[in-house]
Amino acid sequence: MDLRIYSELLPYEELLRPRTIRLLQAYRLTLVLAVTPDDSGDLDRVLCRYSDSGLRVVLWPMLRKADGRWLNVHTAEAFCSWARQVSASILADVRSEVMLDLEPPFSTLLHIARRWASVRREVKLLRAPDTARMRAEACVHALLDEWRDEGVVVSTALSPPVVDKGAAPAWRTILALLPEPEDAVHHSVMLYTSIAEGWSRGLLTREDVRAWLSHGAELARDRYGARGGVSVGTVGTGIFGDEPVYRCVAELAEDVSIAKSIGIRSISLFDLKGVLARPPAEAWLEALNAPPSTRGAQTLRSRLLWGAVRAVGRTHPKSES
Repeated sequence: MDLRIYSELLPYEELLRPRTIRLLQAYRLTLVLAVTPDDSGDLDRVLCRYSDSGLRVVLWPMLRKADGRWLNVHTAEAFCSWARQVSASILADVRSEVMLDLEPPFSTLLHIARRWASVRREVKLLRAPDTARMRAEACVHALLDEWRDEGVVVSTALSPPVVDKGAAPAWRTILALLPEPEDAVHHSVMLYTSIAEGWSRGLLTREDVRAWLSHGAELARDRYGARGGVSVGTVGTGIFGDEPVYRCVAELAEDVSIAKSIGIRSISLFDLKGVLARPPAEAWLEALNAPPSTRGAQTLRSRLLWGAVRAVGRTHPKSES
């Protein structure tokens, strides 16, 4: 198994504490480390310490919230500029990986999360002309070419709608997303059951989101094969500050078991700050070793949800080939 854990908001000094390092060593976890313009000062220390400790670090570039945070059509130029600076910190003797987080701009997701009534308005604001998309894609392709020459490998974190191959082009247009790099070594689909349940405002139950996870994991496996993985969570809140979290360790273990039962070999947990804030940390990390179990039985609401993803993909005009 390839087991990873995200660290989005944990201060770098906490990453350097011996107990944190021992935990990651004990559970053989790869650290996926967010790097923003506000917290990159100690990155070299973290990379050196983790390399000396036999731990692998995947760099996860992010912009400031006000600048859009993640990589998409609207942020591509600023994101690529920052990602180049991040990759320059990679140690020369370490096989390096950079993860591209392909999501809509932060402000859009924030408004949608806060007010469902704003979905149509926010999606309308995301629309970008084909010329803007072409410029964004050219910017990203240039960055990927540079990284390829430098031996940097790329992975991605993906929004759930784009894992459905037939629906992906339309959803990329709707959400101003960019295509995942063809030579990426790893794609992790963000199937956070606690967020799906909590932000559904009571529409989805725990049983429904288990089924949603199950089908999403199947799509990731079928589309990406051995390169496909899932991101599970959440244990603690992230950049929004109020994301719904797991009620107990058993829910995480259940999600891990479902993913494994479908043949997923790479699981990423969100996130390290939450694990450390909800002791014992070992219980959360041990849940990543849960054995495969019966996959989540499909429910009517889950089928309707994934059916809507496909229906939009068939009917929405696409601006990309």
